[in-house]
Amino acid sequence: MKNTDEHYKSGAYIAYLKSKISELAYCNNDEIIKKIFKYDQFHIGGVAATRKLLSLMGGGASGRVLDVGSGFGGVARYLAQSGGFDVVGLDLSRSYVAAAKFIDEWLCFADQVSHECGDICDPYFALGGFDWVVWSHVGMNIHDKSSALSNCSKALNKNGKIIIYDVLLSGGAAVEGAVYPLPWASEVKGSYLSDLNSYESSLLGAGFKVIYKENYNAILPKIIENDVPLDVPPFAGADFRECLVNLRQFLAQGIGAPWFIIAEKM
Repeated sequence: MKNTDEHYKSGAYIAYLKSKISELAYCNNDEIIKKIFKYDQFHIGGVAATRKLLSLMGGGASGRVLDVGSGFGGVARYLAQSGGFDVVGLDLSRSYVAAAKFIDEWLCFADQVSHECGDICDPYFALGGFDWVVWSHVGMNIHDKSSALSNCSKALNKNGKIIIYDVLLSGGAAVEGAVYPLPWASEVKGSYLSDLNSYESSLLGAGFKVIYKENYNAILPKIIENDVPLDVPPFAGADFRECLVNLRQFLAQGIGAPWFIIAEKM
């Protein structure tokens, strides 16, 4: 079984992104940045979902954000560019963090975005002073969500908020029907999906109160009714297109669905 760091490894991604940049040779830097978001949002719904996430955060303007499971840094850069936030990205994958730092320097985000390799479940976790924690498609890789969410609470200022955008199990759906690999796991042993009740219980135990929740099923028809394109960003290895084909089936069967949850530190 691949561990999390091995599953999220892609040496091909920067070359892929550069090929897309070359197609935008006649655009100015701001146009390039806005168009490149199409290729660096590693979650269901892509940039449309990130745009919604930012709107649920109030649209931005200022503040510090901890982006847990920041991957290649796409969400962090979007929140900096479109929301005016200063963002620290945290990710377990060393190769993702290295790529994120490279892209930040390349696209001139290094003054507003930084990335660290680390584990949100670490008992010695010490990052703090944040107004928001962004948790985007992270929980499916975390077995001990209580410890992770407790560290998120510690990282937040008084009255700080966490916004979760994650895949949650649907009531009554047969998890055994899922076909692997999926974007977050090569096999069932690496998948730690939870349902809404479990998430709410973990948030409460970590010192949060839930103030908003939404099943983001509005994004699903566009995904389910269209075939997975042949040209997909190589986010997680050579089999990533297969992951997306299986994800389309997973969503169509109603095994899980994307949700937004916002909780405030008590």
